[in-house]
Amino acid sequence: MGEDEHVVVESGATMTVKTADGTNVVVLLTSSTQVDEVEGGLKMRKKEMGMTALIPGLPVEVKGSANAQNQLAADSVKFKGSDLKTAQDMQASMASIKAQEAAQAAQLAQEQANLKQQQAALTAEQQKQAADEAKIAANKAAAAKPTSASANWVSTTRWEKWTSCSPTARSWSLLSTRPN
Repeated sequence: MGEDEHVVVESGATMTVKTADGTNVVVLLTSSTQVDEVEGGLKMRKKEMGMTALIPGLPVEVKGSANAQNQLAADSVKFKGSDLKTAQDMQASMASIKAQEAAQAAQLAQEQANLKQQQAALTAEQQKQAADEAKIAANKAAAAKPTSASANWVSTTRWEKWTSCSPTARSWSLLSTRPN
């Protein structure tokens, strides 16, 4: 790339080119701008091209003058045919990479949607589990409290009988029974 050459970053009615020192320059393309592919060692042969040939990655030589909007109004844009081929190859490679990125982005979006569904299901299950645990705790508390009927039986309806184990033995045992 020579001193006057730049690499196309974006193209359209205006194109942005990156200079050798890394600064970006906005180039205004008009209907009078000549776009040529130069051929040969001395760059003497020219092949007129359309502005659609100015694709990102293409090293170009731009001649023109600055306008009031601080843009370079291009009179002519020149590039080598071999550089065009390289830029087209780069664009083709980038297209497949962009397609892969788009597929990966779609897959990521699907996985994020699945994750949201799983999180919602988990939250619902945790809420259900908390409600079940609250019911179990309430049931345990209710089971620990004696009811009035069982309290009466324990305190008032206990029957005790003393019986002798044997006529000669002098030991006694306590039998508790519940009346039917």
